[in-house]
Amino acid sequence: GAMTLTEARLDTKALFAPAYTGLFAQNCAQLSDVCLALYEGRDKFYARLGEFLFGTESHVAWMANNADDAVRKSLTNVGIGDWAETLLGPAPERPWPHARLMLTRTAPNPVAVDFGQMQSMPAEPAGPEDPRSDLVGYNDCWISCAHYATEAKGTGCSDLRSTGGVGAHAELVPESLTQAVAHCRCWAWLASAAGDPAEMKRALVEEFPRLAAWATRLADVGAARFGKQQLDATTMEVTLDIPLDLAEATKHYPRTAQLLALFEPLVIKLQDPGSGSVLLDFSLQEKSVHLSLCVRDGFLAWRDPALGPVDWDSNGEFVMDAVVDCSIVPLGISYAVIPMPRMVLRCLFNRVGKIVVTCVEAGGPTFSTGAA
Repeated sequence: GAMTLTEARLDTKALFAPAYTGLFAQNCAQLSDVCLALYEGRDKFYARLGEFLFGTESHVAWMANNADDAVRKSLTNVGIGDWAETLLGPAPERPWPHARLMLTRTAPNPVAVDFGQMQSMPAEPAGPEDPRSDLVGYNDCWISCAHYATEAKGTGCSDLRSTGGVGAHAELVPESLTQAVAHCRCWAWLASAAGDPAEMKRALVEEFPRLAAWATRLADVGAARFGKQQLDATTMEVTLDIPLDLAEATKHYPRTAQLLALFEPLVIKLQDPGSGSVLLDFSLQEKSVHLSLCVRDGFLAWRDPALGPVDWDSNGEFVMDAVVDCSIVPLGISYAVIPMPRMVLRCLFNRVGKIVVTCVEAGGPTFSTGAA
Protein backbone atom coordinates (compact mmCIF):
# COMPACT_ATOMS: atom_id res chain seq x y z
CA GLY A 1 0.00 0.00 0.00
CA ALA A 2 0.92 3.67 -0.32
CA MET A 3 0.60 4.32 3.41
CA THR A 4 3.73 5.29 5.33
CA LEU A 5 4.34 4.86 9.06
CA THR A 6 4.27 8.63 9.57
CA GLU A 7 0.65 9.19 8.46
CA ALA A 8 -1.73 10.10 11.26
CA ARG A 9 -4.73 8.42 9.61
CA LEU A 10 -4.68 4.66 9.01
CA ASP A 11 -5.59 3.96 5.37
CA THR A 12 -6.68 0.33 5.61
CA LYS A 13 -8.01 0.32 2.04
CA ALA A 14 -4.55 1.13 0.71
CA LEU A 15 -3.12 -1.63 2.91
CA PHE A 16 -5.58 -4.41 2.24
CA ALA A 17 -6.95 -3.71 -1.25
CA PRO A 18 -4.09 -5.56 -3.04
CA ALA A 19 -4.65 -8.57 -0.80
CA TYR A 20 -8.45 -8.81 -0.75
CA THR A 21 -9.53 -7.92 -4.28
CA GLY A 22 -9.71 -9.89 -7.52
CA LEU A 23 -10.81 -13.52 -7.10
CA PHE A 24 -10.51 -13.47 -3.30
CA ALA A 25 -14.30 -13.37 -2.77
CA GLN A 26 -14.86 -16.24 -5.23
CA ASN A 27 -12.20 -18.35 -3.56
CA CYS A 28 -13.75 -17.71 -0.14
CA ALA A 29 -17.17 -18.73 -1.51
CA GLN A 30 -15.73 -22.03 -2.76
CA LEU A 31 -14.05 -22.63 0.59
CA SER A 32 -17.37 -21.94 2.31
CA ASP A 33 -18.98 -24.51 0.00
CA VAL A 34 -16.55 -27.25 1.01
CA CYS A 35 -17.00 -26.42 4.70
CA LEU A 36 -20.77 -26.77 4.26
CA ALA A 37 -20.28 -30.09 2.46
CA LEU A 38 -18.14 -31.38 5.35
CA TYR A 39 -20.79 -30.27 7.83
CA GLU A 40 -23.57 -31.98 5.88
CA GLY A 41 -21.50 -35.17 5.69
CA ARG A 42 -20.63 -35.22 9.38
CA ASP A 43 -22.92 -38.20 10.13
CA LYS A 44 -20.89 -40.40 7.76
CA PHE A 45 -17.75 -39.39 9.61
CA TYR A 46 -19.20 -39.89 13.10
CA ALA A 47 -20.47 -43.35 12.11
CA ARG A 48 -16.88 -44.49 11.61
CA LEU A 49 -15.12 -42.36 14.23
CA GLY A 50 -15.67 -44.83 17.09
CA GLU A 51 -14.21 -47.72 15.08
CA PHE A 52 -11.28 -45.54 14.02
CA LEU A 53 -10.39 -44.54 17.59
CA PHE A 54 -11.33 -47.65 19.57
CA GLY A 55 -11.31 -50.53 17.07
CA THR A 56 -14.04 -52.69 15.57
CA GLU A 57 -14.22 -55.18 18.44
CA SER A 58 -16.90 -54.67 21.07
CA HIS A 59 -15.63 -54.18 24.63
CA VAL A 60 -16.81 -57.66 25.63
CA ALA A 61 -15.17 -59.30 22.61
CA TRP A 62 -11.98 -57.32 23.21
CA MET A 63 -11.74 -58.50 26.83
CA ALA A 64 -12.52 -62.11 25.90
CA ASN A 65 -9.97 -62.17 23.08
CA ASN A 66 -7.29 -60.57 25.28
CA ALA A 67 -7.93 -63.22 27.94
CA ASP A 68 -7.69 -65.94 25.28
CA ASP A 69 -4.38 -64.49 24.04
CA ALA A 70 -3.00 -64.39 27.59
CA VAL A 71 -3.85 -68.05 28.21
CA ARG A 72 -2.25 -69.16 24.94
CA LYS A 73 0.92 -67.18 25.70
CA SER A 74 1.08 -68.72 29.18
CA LEU A 75 0.84 -72.23 27.71
CA THR A 76 3.59 -71.36 25.23
CA ASN A 77 5.84 -70.00 28.00
CA VAL A 78 5.68 -73.28 29.95
CA GLY A 79 6.42 -75.32 26.85
CA ILE A 80 2.97 -76.70 26.07
CA GLY A 81 1.88 -74.26 23.42
CA ASP A 82 0.86 -77.19 21.21
CA TRP A 83 -1.94 -77.93 23.65
CA ALA A 84 -3.58 -74.52 23.19
CA GLU A 85 -5.72 -75.45 20.19
CA THR A 86 -6.71 -78.75 21.80
CA LEU A 87 -7.79 -77.03 25.01
CA LEU A 88 -9.16 -73.76 23.63
CA GLY A 89 -9.93 -74.47 20.01
CA PRO A 90 -8.72 -72.34 17.08
CA ALA A 91 -7.55 -68.86 18.00
CA PRO A 92 -10.13 -66.18 17.20
CA GLU A 93 -9.42 -64.10 14.15
CA ARG A 94 -8.81 -60.57 15.37
CA PRO A 95 -9.00 -57.37 13.32
CA TRP A 96 -5.80 -55.66 12.27
CA PRO A 97 -4.62 -53.23 14.97
CA HIS A 98 -4.25 -50.05 12.89
CA ALA A 99 -6.92 -47.98 11.15
CA ARG A 100 -7.31 -45.29 8.50
CA LEU A 101 -10.21 -42.87 8.05
CA MET A 102 -10.35 -40.78 4.89
CA LEU A 103 -12.73 -37.99 3.86
CA THR A 104 -12.84 -36.86 0.23
CA ARG A 105 -14.95 -34.23 -1.48
CA THR A 106 -14.72 -33.23 -5.14
CA ALA A 107 -17.31 -30.65 -6.19
CA PRO A 108 -20.20 -30.92 -6.72
CA ASN A 109 -20.32 -34.39 -5.13
CA PRO A 110 -21.07 -34.97 -1.41
CA VAL A 111 -18.41 -36.03 1.06
CA ALA A 112 -17.22 -39.64 0.76
CA VAL A 113 -15.90 -41.43 3.86
CA ASP A 114 -13.64 -44.48 3.60
CA PHE A 115 -12.57 -46.63 6.56
CA GLY A 116 -10.02 -49.42 6.54
CA GLN A 117 -7.72 -51.36 8.84
CA MET A 118 -3.99 -51.96 8.44
CA GLN A 119 -1.79 -54.79 9.63
CA SER A 120 1.42 -52.82 10.18
CA MET A 121 2.79 -49.31 10.65
CA PRO A 122 4.82 -47.63 7.89
CA ALA A 123 8.57 -47.97 8.25
CA GLU A 124 9.29 -44.31 7.49
CA PRO A 125 9.09 -41.69 10.27
CA ALA A 126 5.91 -39.71 10.82
CA GLY A 127 5.30 -37.02 8.24
CA PRO A 128 2.66 -35.58 5.90
CA GLU A 129 1.22 -37.82 3.20
CA ASP A 130 1.41 -36.90 -0.46
CA PRO A 131 -1.74 -34.94 -1.40
CA ARG A 132 -4.23 -36.15 -3.97
CA SER A 133 -3.84 -34.86 -7.50
CA ASP A 134 -7.57 -34.33 -8.17
CA LEU A 135 -8.00 -31.33 -5.85
CA VAL A 136 -8.69 -28.51 -8.29
CA GLY A 137 -10.62 -25.71 -6.59
CA TYR A 138 -11.24 -24.57 -3.04
CA ASN A 139 -14.43 -26.63 -3.02
CA ASP A 140 -12.37 -29.85 -3.30
CA CYS A 141 -10.80 -31.29 -0.17
CA TRP A 142 -9.19 -34.42 1.23
CA ILE A 143 -8.43 -35.44 4.82
CA SER A 144 -6.56 -38.62 5.68
CA CYS A 145 -6.27 -39.79 9.32
CA ALA A 146 -4.25 -42.78 10.55
CA HIS A 147 -4.43 -44.40 14.00
CA TYR A 148 -1.49 -46.66 14.84
CA ALA A 149 -1.86 -48.74 18.00
CA THR A 150 1.65 -48.58 19.45
CA GLU A 151 0.88 -50.12 22.87
CA ALA A 152 2.85 -53.20 21.85
CA LYS A 153 6.01 -51.09 21.88
CA GLY A 154 5.53 -50.35 25.56
CA THR A 155 4.67 -46.68 25.07
CA GLY A 156 1.17 -47.01 26.49
CA CYS A 157 -0.27 -44.66 23.86
CA SER A 158 -1.37 -44.56 20.26
CA ASP A 159 0.00 -42.61 17.32
CA LEU A 160 -2.53 -40.36 15.57
CA ARG A 161 -1.54 -38.79 12.24
CA SER A 162 -3.57 -36.53 10.00
CA THR A 163 -2.92 -34.90 6.61
CA GLY A 164 -5.34 -32.69 4.74
CA GLY A 165 -5.45 -30.79 1.50
CA VAL A 166 -7.68 -28.42 -0.42
CA GLY A 167 -7.56 -27.26 -4.03
CA ALA A 168 -6.05 -23.84 -4.64
CA HIS A 169 -5.05 -21.42 -7.35
CA ALA A 170 -1.40 -21.09 -8.29
CA GLU A 171 -1.04 -17.62 -6.75
CA LEU A 172 -2.22 -18.68 -3.28
CA VAL A 173 1.19 -18.51 -1.60
CA PRO A 174 2.30 -15.05 -2.86
CA GLU A 175 -1.20 -13.66 -2.21
CA SER A 176 -1.17 -15.07 1.33
CA LEU A 177 2.22 -13.49 1.95
CA THR A 178 0.82 -10.18 0.65
CA GLN A 179 -2.04 -10.45 3.14
CA ALA A 180 0.39 -11.25 5.96
CA VAL A 181 2.51 -8.23 5.08
CA ALA A 182 -0.59 -5.99 5.07
CA HIS A 183 -1.56 -7.13 8.57
CA CYS A 184 2.02 -6.69 9.81
CA ARG A 185 2.12 -3.13 8.42
CA CYS A 186 -1.15 -2.38 10.20
CA TRP A 187 0.36 -3.38 13.55
CA ALA A 188 3.58 -1.56 12.66
CA TRP A 189 1.59 1.64 12.09
CA LEU A 190 0.00 1.28 15.53
CA ALA A 191 3.46 0.87 17.08
CA SER A 192 4.83 3.94 15.29
CA ALA A 193 4.89 7.43 16.75
CA ALA A 194 1.88 8.36 14.59
CA GLY A 195 -0.10 5.28 15.58
CA ASP A 196 -3.24 5.86 17.61
CA PRO A 197 -5.29 2.97 19.12
CA ALA A 198 -8.61 4.80 18.69
CA GLU A 199 -7.83 5.57 15.04
CA MET A 200 -6.95 1.93 14.34
CA LYS A 201 -10.28 0.78 15.74
CA ARG A 202 -12.17 3.44 13.78
CA ALA A 203 -10.47 2.51 10.52
CA LEU A 204 -11.12 -1.22 10.86
CA VAL A 205 -14.74 -0.84 12.00
CA GLU A 206 -15.82 1.92 9.61
CA GLU A 207 -14.00 0.73 6.51
CA PHE A 208 -15.01 -2.93 6.95
CA PRO A 209 -18.63 -2.51 8.11
CA ARG A 210 -19.84 -5.97 7.06
CA LEU A 211 -17.02 -7.70 8.85
CA ALA A 212 -17.60 -5.57 11.94
CA ALA A 213 -21.33 -6.35 11.86
CA TRP A 214 -20.62 -10.08 11.63
CA ALA A 215 -18.13 -9.86 14.52
CA THR A 216 -20.91 -8.55 16.79
CA ARG A 217 -22.39 -12.05 16.66
CA LEU A 218 -19.44 -13.29 18.71
CA ALA A 219 -17.98 -10.30 20.53
CA ASP A 220 -18.70 -6.86 21.93
CA VAL A 221 -17.09 -4.85 19.14
CA GLY A 222 -17.98 -1.56 20.80
CA ALA A 223 -15.92 -2.47 23.85
CA ALA A 224 -12.88 -3.63 21.82
CA ARG A 225 -9.70 -1.75 22.65
CA PHE A 226 -6.35 -1.49 20.89
CA GLY A 227 -3.35 -0.41 22.94
CA LYS A 228 0.41 -0.04 22.91
CA GLN A 229 3.17 0.09 25.50
CA GLN A 230 6.86 0.96 25.19
CA LEU A 231 8.98 -1.98 26.40
CA ASP A 232 12.45 -0.55 25.70
CA ALA A 233 14.08 2.07 23.51
CA THR A 234 13.20 0.24 20.27
CA THR A 235 10.45 -2.25 21.17
CA MET A 236 6.73 -1.50 21.32
CA GLU A 237 4.10 -3.96 22.54
CA VAL A 238 0.78 -3.62 20.69
CA THR A 239 -2.39 -5.20 22.07
CA LEU A 240 -6.02 -5.96 21.34
CA ASP A 241 -8.60 -6.73 24.03
CA ILE A 242 -12.14 -7.65 23.07
CA PRO A 243 -14.87 -9.11 25.32
CA LEU A 244 -16.84 -12.08 24.02
CA ASP A 245 -20.61 -11.86 23.84
CA LEU A 246 -21.60 -15.46 24.55
CA ALA A 247 -25.28 -14.60 24.81
CA GLU A 248 -25.28 -13.21 21.28
CA ALA A 249 -23.06 -16.05 20.04
CA THR A 250 -25.52 -18.59 21.41
CA LYS A 251 -28.27 -17.12 19.20
CA HIS A 252 -26.23 -17.48 16.00
CA TYR A 253 -23.62 -20.19 16.67
CA PRO A 254 -24.73 -22.17 19.74
CA ARG A 255 -22.09 -24.89 19.47
CA THR A 256 -19.31 -22.37 18.92
CA ALA A 257 -20.52 -20.51 22.01
CA GLN A 258 -20.41 -23.76 24.01
CA LEU A 259 -16.86 -24.40 22.79
CA LEU A 260 -15.70 -20.89 23.74
CA ALA A 261 -17.26 -21.24 27.20
CA LEU A 262 -15.49 -24.57 27.73
CA PHE A 263 -12.02 -23.03 28.15
CA GLU A 264 -11.01 -21.11 31.26
CA PRO A 265 -8.37 -20.15 30.43
CA LEU A 266 -6.86 -20.89 27.00
CA VAL A 267 -3.37 -19.43 26.55
CA ILE A 268 -1.27 -19.73 23.38
CA LYS A 269 2.22 -18.28 23.13
CA LEU A 270 4.25 -18.22 19.92
CA GLN A 271 7.89 -18.55 20.98
CA ASP A 272 11.37 -18.88 19.58
CA PRO A 273 12.33 -22.58 19.90
CA GLY A 274 15.83 -21.84 21.17
CA SER A 275 15.41 -18.99 23.64
CA GLY A 276 11.70 -19.16 24.46
CA SER A 277 11.33 -15.46 23.64
CA VAL A 278 7.72 -14.59 22.83
CA LEU A 279 6.47 -13.27 19.50
CA LEU A 280 2.73 -13.35 20.15
CA ASP A 281 0.63 -13.91 23.25
CA PHE A 282 -3.03 -14.95 22.88
CA SER A 283 -5.40 -15.68 25.75
CA LEU A 284 -9.07 -16.45 26.19
CA GLN A 285 -9.91 -15.84 29.83
CA GLU A 286 -12.91 -14.57 31.78
CA LYS A 287 -14.92 -14.28 28.55
CA SER A 288 -12.41 -11.92 26.97
CA VAL A 289 -9.80 -12.28 24.22
CA HIS A 290 -6.37 -10.69 24.64
CA LEU A 291 -3.75 -10.48 21.89
CA SER A 292 -0.31 -8.90 22.16
CA LEU A 293 2.78 -8.85 19.98
CA CYS A 294 6.00 -6.89 19.68
CA VAL A 295 7.10 -4.47 16.96
CA ARG A 296 10.64 -3.18 16.62
CA ASP A 297 11.74 -0.66 13.97
CA GLY A 298 8.57 -1.26 11.96
CA PHE A 299 8.84 -5.08 11.93
CA LEU A 300 7.26 -7.84 13.99
CA ALA A 301 9.93 -9.00 16.42
CA TRP A 302 10.68 -11.36 19.26
CA ARG A 303 10.40 -9.81 22.70
CA ASP A 304 14.15 -10.34 23.27
CA PRO A 305 15.95 -7.54 21.36
CA ALA A 306 18.96 -9.80 20.80
CA LEU A 307 16.95 -11.98 18.36
CA GLY A 308 16.09 -9.24 15.90
CA PRO A 309 13.01 -9.09 13.68
CA VAL A 310 10.98 -12.08 12.49
CA ASP A 311 12.26 -13.16 9.08
CA TRP A 312 12.93 -16.14 6.84
CA ASP A 313 16.24 -17.97 7.28
CA SER A 314 18.71 -18.72 4.49
CA ASN A 315 16.62 -21.78 3.48
CA GLY A 316 13.45 -19.72 3.13
CA GLU A 317 12.01 -21.19 6.34
CA PHE A 318 10.66 -19.84 9.61
CA VAL A 319 10.30 -21.96 12.76
CA MET A 320 8.44 -21.18 15.97
CA ASP A 321 6.83 -23.06 18.85
CA ALA A 322 3.16 -22.70 19.74
CA VAL A 323 2.90 -23.38 23.49
CA VAL A 324 -0.69 -24.23 24.43
CA ASP A 325 -1.92 -24.21 28.05
CA CYS A 326 -5.56 -24.50 29.02
CA SER A 327 -8.13 -25.71 31.51
CA ILE A 328 -11.66 -26.75 30.70
CA VAL A 329 -14.83 -26.19 32.72
CA PRO A 330 -17.38 -28.68 31.34
CA LEU A 331 -19.92 -27.81 34.05
CA GLY A 332 -19.17 -24.09 34.25
CA ILE A 333 -16.62 -22.04 36.17
CA SER A 334 -18.54 -22.51 39.45
CA TYR A 335 -17.76 -26.23 39.41
CA ALA A 336 -14.67 -28.35 38.75
CA VAL A 337 -11.85 -26.90 36.65
CA ILE A 338 -9.94 -29.59 34.76
CA PRO A 339 -6.35 -28.64 33.82
CA MET A 340 -5.15 -30.03 30.49
CA PRO A 341 -1.57 -31.09 29.64
CA ARG A 342 0.70 -28.47 28.12
CA MET A 343 1.32 -28.99 24.40
CA VAL A 344 4.26 -27.58 22.44
CA LEU A 345 3.70 -27.57 18.68
CA ARG A 346 6.76 -26.99 16.48
CA CYS A 347 5.58 -25.00 13.45
CA LEU A 348 7.76 -24.88 10.34
CA PHE A 349 6.78 -22.47 7.57
CA ASN A 350 8.39 -22.56 4.13
CA ARG A 351 7.89 -19.55 1.89
CA VAL A 352 7.03 -21.82 -1.06
CA GLY A 353 3.82 -22.72 0.80
CA LYS A 354 4.61 -25.68 3.04
CA ILE A 355 3.57 -25.76 6.70
CA VAL A 356 4.50 -28.65 9.01
CA VAL A 357 3.20 -28.79 12.60
CA THR A 358 4.68 -31.39 14.96
CA CYS A 359 3.89 -31.98 18.62
CA VAL A 360 7.30 -31.97 20.30
CA GLU A 361 6.18 -31.94 23.92
CA ALA A 362 3.13 -33.00 25.94
CA GLY A 363 3.81 -32.27 29.58
CA GLY A 364 1.94 -31.79 32.81
CA PRO A 365 -0.78 -29.18 33.27
CA THR A 366 0.26 -25.57 33.89
CA PHE A 367 -2.88 -24.47 35.73
CA SER A 368 -3.84 -26.04 39.05
CA THR A 369 -7.09 -27.90 39.62
CA GLY A 370 -9.79 -26.00 41.46
CA ALA A 371 -13.41 -26.45 42.47
CA ALA A 372 -15.93 -24.20 44.13
